[in-house]
Amino acid sequence: MIKFVYLTMILLGMTIVSPAMLLAQTTANDATAVDQSPSSATSTMRSHDPVLMLAATGIVSMAFGEFGEIAAAGAGGELSFEADNLIFSGLALKFASRIGNVVELSPFTDSFWQFGFFLGAGYRIELGEVLVFTPLVSGGYLFHVIDSGGETYLFGDPAARAELMLSWEFKDDFIVQFSPQAHMFFEEDRIGLILGFGFGLATSFRFHSDSSGGGFYRTIQLFRDNEFFSPNGDGVKDSVKIIAAIVRSYDSFTLQILDSANKPVLTRTGGPLDPVDYEWKGMLENNEVAPDGVYCALLTTNSNGVMRKTTSPSFTLDKKVIEAGLKIIPGNISPDNDGENDTVEFIITTADNETPDSWILSIIDPAGNLFRKYHGTHAIPKSIVWDGRSPTGELVQSADIYPVTASLSDAAGNKTNLDGKVISDIIVLRQGGRMKIIIPSINFPGDSANFHEGSAEQVRKNAEIIAKVAEILNRFPNVKIRVEGFAINITGTDPESISRENINELIPLSQRRADNIRAEIIRLGIKSENIAAYGRGNADPIIPPSDKANVWKNRRVEFILDIEEDK
Repeated sequence: MIKFVYLTMILLGMTIVSPAMLLAQTTANDATAVDQSPSSATSTMRSHDPVLMLAATGIVSMAFGEFGEIAAAGAGGELSFEADNLIFSGLALKFASRIGNVVELSPFTDSFWQFGFFLGAGYRIELGEVLVFTPLVSGGYLFHVIDSGGETYLFGDPAARAELMLSWEFKDDFIVQFSPQAHMFFEEDRIGLILGFGFGLATSFRFHSDSSGGGFYRTIQLFRDNEFFSPNGDGVKDSVKIIAAIVRSYDSFTLQILDSANKPVLTRTGGPLDPVDYEWKGMLENNEVAPDGVYCALLTTNSNGVMRKTTSPSFTLDKKVIEAGLKIIPGNISPDNDGENDTVEFIITTADNETPDSWILSIIDPAGNLFRKYHGTHAIPKSIVWDGRSPTGELVQSADIYPVTASLSDAAGNKTNLDGKVISDIIVLRQGGRMKIIIPSINFPGDSANFHEGSAEQVRKNAEIIAKVAEILNRFPNVKIRVEGFAINITGTDPESISRENINELIPLSQRRADNIRAEIIRLGIKSENIAAYGRGNADPIIPPSDKANVWKNRRVEFILDIEEDK
């Protein structure tokens, strides 16, 4: 084993030192030319993309040393898989499987076969666009199958291998390889040495990947990011990016956008220093927006009269939005489990049953915050039933409006927006022997207790809400009713100032508001002896004060009916 490691290190040194000297000499001679090369300055060139190669190689070899006594000249074949630039630029990883038959036999053997497996690494040195030099060192196992005197013997030995591989791409993506090779295998205390060379053919595939996607390609390839796009200026899929992957240098290029009839609608040209990558925003040569349809990009490069062409995958320009409608059945909701309007049903329909790429249905609370959301991809449910609750179980507030929006997006990024609303009725909650009505939507301007002040719309809304409450309360003529007013802290930040604000301002203000509501309820038919008013200030918040988006719900009026007393 020590011999195996030692000799492997020697082979590794042989394969690295000599090409490193060659690379240093080449770099010194050509440094100026490389730095000033137009091709190397072009961002489109992909010479350092990962390269995968499959090769079939014929091998001629000769055994030396102790094993040369039983076998000498041999021939065989090898299949190999090589991955370059995979971990870092220049690194070559190779797996090879070989089989060979020894042609020249000793008198002691009737037949002699060898087969082995090797895994190695090396460094890829590009000597030009079509010439690559790769020194490799490998380790593996070499097996010997010997027929002698009617018996068959199988030996398996660890082996080390060094090779200097020269690859010439004589045609795009097709390569001739020549590789002098040295194999050392170790059987007990003996060392076998096989020298030879391989000559074969290979084909290569490169891989490119970035934010636009990517995939395997050969000498030249175009990629695109969006399969669908809509140049409507909404910031969503407004363009399609054409990404070029080019291995060979070129003198000039032509990039064309072709319609479904392969007719050019836009043409760009450039030289080796001009970027080929292009973001098409759907504009024609005359600066008009192209019509909806299927398009592709065609790239042609010219290198000393050698024309190379490639076409991108197709992409679809689609500016048409989905025709859709939103129905809300019924328009009111009263989720108090009385069997009447406890839920609402949302029905989204599309013309010709068109399926969106994604959809969202949002229910917004009166303060403009998201209250409930339904969403999905592709098929929309036939109906969406809402029970008037948020995901945390919070009920809608009584006597208020909850805007509803629906947004449908297609694959090109076009959006269809639909609007509606759900009106919450007066919700009567049963809590044991009591009934409670919570109203946060009666609006008092500023520090006023007069609900008749404010905009005409708000005054009208206040009157409607109080009238609906009075209508419900009149169903219980002998029930004792408590009107409780609540307020929220505005200026207090610490416990002491909050308490001071509550005692000096909030409790008196909420008491005056409760008194005014009581007076209006009496005017609408409730007996004065059955209704009392209380100012509660900031007591019993239903929303944590830290929830600034929803703390407005603590500013409310509650009507509490003691049903048990009525019995």
